[in-house]
Amino acid sequence: MSAPPRFIEPAHYAQERLREACNQLQISQLPLLETCLHAFELLGRLACSGLPFLFKGGTSLLLHSPVFRRISTDIDIVTPVAGDELLGLLKAVGQGAPFVGFEEQDRGLRGQPQRRHFRYLYQPVMGGPPQPLLLDVVEDDFATLTVEEKLVVQPWFQPQREALVKVQTVETLLGDKLAAFAPRTTGVPYRKLRPDGSEVDGDLLQIAKQFYDVATLYDLSPMPHTCLSAWLEHVKRESRYRETSFTPEAVLRDTFQACLGITMMNFPPKRRHQDTAQLTQGINALQNHVISGSLSHTSLFEMAGKVAHLTTLLYASSDILAEKPKPPSDVLELKDLSISGDLRFLNPIKGTSPRGLFYWSKAAEHAPVEWIKS
Repeated sequence: MSAPPRFIEPAHYAQERLREACNQLQISQLPLLETCLHAFELLGRLACSGLPFLFKGGTSLLLHSPVFRRISTDIDIVTPVAGDELLGLLKAVGQGAPFVGFEEQDRGLRGQPQRRHFRYLYQPVMGGPPQPLLLDVVEDDFATLTVEEKLVVQPWFQPQREALVKVQTVETLLGDKLAAFAPRTTGVPYRKLRPDGSEVDGDLLQIAKQFYDVATLYDLSPMPHTCLSAWLEHVKRESRYRETSFTPEAVLRDTFQACLGITMMNFPPKRRHQDTAQLTQGINALQNHVISGSLSHTSLFEMAGKVAHLTTLLYASSDILAEKPKPPSDVLELKDLSISGDLRFLNPIKGTSPRGLFYWSKAAEHAPVEWIKS
């Protein structure tokens, strides 16, 4: 089996070039960026392989955003190809440098949809044993999702040839990510069951990633509420996969509550949200994956306010604003802002995040009172 041609210019894998890229992107962890580079190498090869697939997940967000915000170190795809045919195609694209190994991971039966997990190994530039790049594959159709084509390119590396991949539109990806940031219903869960029936913490870092990505997509979309149909589609899919049925309102309330949990991080311990500790743990783990300073409390509370505002827009879909609200550029203009009613307990965040309170004040206009009770 002959190796496919390399997609990214080999010089980009040198330690000096990786350090330059880290400095350019304000990233502190070179190994994470190195994994991200290998992820784009694999993506480019997949795009040129003839495999029909939809590229989704956090790494796909990098193709939408003009600004690098978060490192993503794996590849997620959906494809109708299955079985040995899929295995053969995936093995073929991993032949040759910079990859040194390929294997499928058997994680046992995990319900619907049919998911498969693969590892591509590469030799890290800093030395040590080969490191894995993860490829997660959902064997499913994606014909009902709105997609577009994007070039596989980033400002910090040079591809050797052109490659196009199908990705969800900003609004469709926003609907996907929003459904994934609902830890008690359709999203990545706070707790998970072991095979012996005991409970342990879920993937709290993944929860934080979903939150960060939703806030990023809110910024990228001129009218984020137009994610409604895509979000409903993903809620239905996740309900089907889990063999249950969540109402749209229950999922929105779940996301809203998680936003409250993040916004109450600075509250006295006895007044914090019941989920604040787990959300804080996930956000702390996210620090090395994002550009420097982007997870300050000032930013976090603003992001949480945006996501909470989006949930209330989707809830009040018959009374949706044409454009998302914009806070004044000078925060001094918000000095007299306060929330009345059931969310007034959030007013103290104004000292830390005036714009955060601004977005929460917009969320308060439509939030049902039952959402506010934890």
